[in-house]
Order: sequence, then C-alpha cells, then structure tokens
Amino acid sequence: MSMVAVLMLQAALPGMGFDLHAVDPQAPCKTGTSEEIVVCGSRHEDEKYRLRPLPPGAYEIRPPVARIGVLGDGNLSVEGETHALAGGVSSNRLMLRLTKPF
Repeated sequence: MSMVAVLMLQAALPGMGFDLHAVDPQAPCKTGTSEEIVVCGSRHEDEKYRLRPLPPGAYEIRPPVARIGVLGDGNLSVEGETHALAGGVSSNRLMLRLTKPF
C-alpha cells in the first residue's frame, strides 16, 4: 500500500531537471555542504565514453610464469618442461632455476 502512495507522490511532484550544457567545463568543481551531492560533468568529445580501448596484446594467452627477483638483479623461477625420450616416452620435469646476469 505504501508503494502505491510513493508512486502517486512521485507522479504528482515535478522532477528535478538538470542540463550539463549549462556547466562550464573550464570552471573548477564547486564544493557543497555535507548534505549536498555535487556532480561535476564533462562534455569533451574524447571523454564521451568512460571505457577506453584495451592496449593491443594486453590479454594475449601466455603460459603462466612463476618468477621472483632475488640476490639484487637475479631471478628465481619455477618452470614445467616435457622432454621426449627414446621409445616415445615423455619425461615431465619441474625445474627450479636461479639466474643471475653477468
């Protein structure tokens, strides 16, 4: 019942309108009181959409790499390898590598 009253009240009262065309894009955003909500808008063409295109290659499928920097400029990594042996048998390996540039 109260929902019907709210809908009737909302239909009876005029809505608050606002227009972003009236906002000066060069003016700094004003601060309001603690009871006000301040919204700053932009009508620049390059800011028309909030989502930007992703950089190329950002989400290419790559094998996971477990690597951490140690000993200054060295790296410690864990890698999985598969090596083919004679007779068609494969050898699965887990390698722990410590590398340090010269």
